[in-house]
Amino acid sequence: MGSGFNFLLNAINVSPAALGWRDVDVSAHVPLGSTGVLLDICNSAAVAEHWADVRKNGSADDDYANGRLTIRTHRYAIVPLDVNRIFEAQIDHVAVQIWLIGYCDTSVVFLDPRVDKSAAALGWQDVDCSAEVSADATGIIVKFITTLAAQEQIRMKGSADDRAMPGVINNSWKFCTIGVNALKLAEQKVDDLAADLYLIGYVKPPITFFMNSIDISIAALLAWTDDDLTAVTEPSADGAIIDMYHGGAGDRMNLRKNGSGDSRTDTFVYDDEFGYVGLDLGNIFEGYIQNADNDFFLVGYTKPLVAPPKPKGTIAMHAKLAGII
Repeated sequence: MGSGFNFLLNAINVSPAALGWRDVDVSAHVPLGSTGVLLDICNSAAVAEHWADVRKNGSADDDYANGRLTIRTHRYAIVPLDVNRIFEAQIDHVAVQIWLIGYCDTSVVFLDPRVDKSAAALGWQDVDCSAEVSADATGIIVKFITTLAAQEQIRMKGSADDRAMPGVINNSWKFCTIGVNALKLAEQKVDDLAADLYLIGYVKPPITFFMNSIDISIAALLAWTDDDLTAVTEPSADGAIIDMYHGGAGDRMNLRKNGSGDSRTDTFVYDDEFGYVGLDLGNIFEGYIQNADNDFFLVGYTKPLVAPPKPKGTIAMHAKLAGII
């Protein structure tokens, strides 16, 4: 059964054929009932900045003016689908490519409309989602939007995670998926109130989060390198949520499922970016980094949702009534 986030072995280019807001139909690539999709949005241009944004089909949300992608930048995104498995995307140039890397099932719930959770003060502040998420929610999906070069972080309430915030570009957005505690609280930190935070959805079991993220950085540079999560997940884990942290100037970093033919290694991460990747049966994915200060931190993981077995007594009673035993 579904894992919440479900990953394709090889990404599919679903970029719209025209500029402006356009429908993107992914019904040929994701199953009926999918609630959303996971995307890797890349500006492949070597000499020019470009803009992009994604939203649910029919939504009035429009963050395109803050969808700045600097030269050879990429950002992961999560966007809801309508019942026909369509979302909307806007790009300003064919150099912007939108890659479908996975899809969401019913363990991922999107809000309509989204809810403003922007910080009212600097420093670590609670993000209270108790009024918007279900009792069994394990985490939230948020979208940070900055009009200035504001820096921002998010963590589960009670976490000790507090990595130095790297420099960011203004007029940009990023999607994050983070755990919430029993009271459905997360925490955000911004250094400028020009950074806005919107709650766009939440996730339920089997998506699991760590209170404190786990360093799973790789050492090899400029090569796709296996990253084995056996020691920090479960044998059935089939996907990972990763904070891709560059710790300095923008560097080339990306993720792919082990055995994938994806090779998008020419685009950069300019601030910490939440990435999403599938695991193989050995709990392995592949990572790519440019410099030694490029780190991966495991925020959470997915696994198949398996229905609990029926009690043996119940099965025996039903069989007896049916005259089987």
